Amino acid sequence: LKFVFRGSDEHKGFYEDSSSGYGPAADKPDPNDKLGSDDLLAGIEYHGKILPVWEMTVRAGDYLIDYHVASTPPNPASNFGGFSQPTGRTFARERRPQFDFQNDVTAFEDDGGNFKDVVTFGANVEQESFAQQDTQFGNNVTQTRLNYAGYLQDHIELFQRAYITGGLREEANQQFGMFTTGHGDASILIPESDSRVHGSLGNAFRAPSFFEFFSSYGDPNLKPEQNFAYDAGFEQHFWNKRITLDATYFNNHFRNLIDFNSAFKFDNISRAETNGFEFSAEF
Repeated sequence: LKFVFRGSDEHKGFYEDSSSGYGPAADKPDPNDKLGSDDLLAGIEYHGKILPVWEMTVRAGDYLIDYHVASTPPNPASNFGGFSQPTGRTFARERRPQFDFQNDVTAFEDDGGNFKDVVTFGANVEQESFAQQDTQFGNNVTQTRLNYAGYLQDHIELFQRAYITGGLREEANQQFGMFTTGHGDASILIPESDSRVHGSLGNAFRAPSFFEFFSSYGDPNLKPEQNFAYDAGFEQHFWNKRITLDATYFNNHFRNLIDFNSAFKFDNISRAETNGFEFSAEF
């Protein structure tokens, strides 16, 4: 059994921040404005071996986050564009309880350790809720959304040299419908040179959060983010694995990436791409 509990409480005045986000050099800090964020995560996990070839993991948890914004007079205009933060208070609460059921079954394993096949399958259910009382921008909202998912994965180990994984996940979002995502990765060991070649590829889906939809910075017409990504790299060990060097190339293609636009509102960027190299050294 594993128990998880984590919380944070962050509050600050606009002495340290500014309403535009560009900092006090561009936007005059207002000592009468305050920001706050409190979050709490609590969960429990059971992991057990039901049969010699069957391991089960059951997780249940709840995540809660509160946002607070308060702006009180006097409320001077900022240096950035000459506008002032509207007076009033905004309180928003986002909550996500969820349940996950995972099974790992060893479908085959030979005595010599040359071949092993582990199949993983399970399901996940999550309920999202969002409530906002807003006297600052007049944006009062109460929304809920239920999401289901089922997943299947196969992991194969060959001759203690090749490790290959492939999986599929079917996502049912109450607001946006069905999405299918997949992932595959491979890791090839070369014991003769103490090296490893690794790579992965897959696609992803993320529905906009309720904060991105309904906050004062939100847009209720946002579309889900979608992504296709791949990476490939080479890892080299030295001095009986005391030293490890790794280089990896990565590439991400986004559709409808959610980011701020010039009006400081969340918006979809139709297409975006990131790529580059990662280097690491460990001693």
